[in-house]
Amino acid sequence: MLILAHKTHSLCIKMNKYRIYSLLLFIVAILIVSCVSFHQKFNYYKESVRIVGSSSIRTDGIYFIYKKSFSHAPTQYLIFYTDGKVYVNFYHVIDENKFWLNPSKNTDTIENKFGNSYLYNETWGHYIIRGDSLNIQFFHRNNGSWIIRNITKYFCIIQNNSTLAIYREEWTKDAGYYNVTELNYNPSVKYKFFQTSFKPDSSKTWFNTRKWYNKY
Repeated sequence: MLILAHKTHSLCIKMNKYRIYSLLLFIVAILIVSCVSFHQKFNYYKESVRIVGSSSIRTDGIYFIYKKSFSHAPTQYLIFYTDGKVYVNFYHVIDENKFWLNPSKNTDTIENKFGNSYLYNETWGHYIIRGDSLNIQFFHRNNGSWIIRNITKYFCIIQNNSTLAIYREEWTKDAGYYNVTELNYNPSVKYKFFQTSFKPDSSKTWFNTRKWYNKY
């Protein structure tokens, strides 16, 4: 009986050690996965911003939403940079009707609100222009998911250098939107340009320091 009890005790100890080991492996796996983002699918920065003969956009101000066709809008405003970077505001700041009543004053409001949350530093990306097509890729924070950042794409038409329209939005599958991975806007969502001195500092873009980004 003593021998049997001893063997049973030893077996229990081994099983407990195995459970602890398995739990530790699970925790390590979760920590590793939590650091994952889809940067492999982020590739516009590897391409030339604009090819010869393509339409152009302005980089000395912001493109603010002018007319939306759905209750959901892709974004409120976009800010473009000559090196191909783009800042996409992913958070509601001010209604478009109110903004266009006094864009100068309301741009100051946007500037004052900018940077009050770490989330404002997340939604940076790159754009490319091909003909009159403007395509945008950007990251956004995905809190509460096993993937830290997801990638969203906007597909736009440049109507002139002060007007563009987003007609489709796509995102990576694990962005928290269940099985839907794209949204078409018909009619498209229009954005108008307003010149302003306000521009977030693109040199502080979070991916500037990433090795994968600096390979190119």
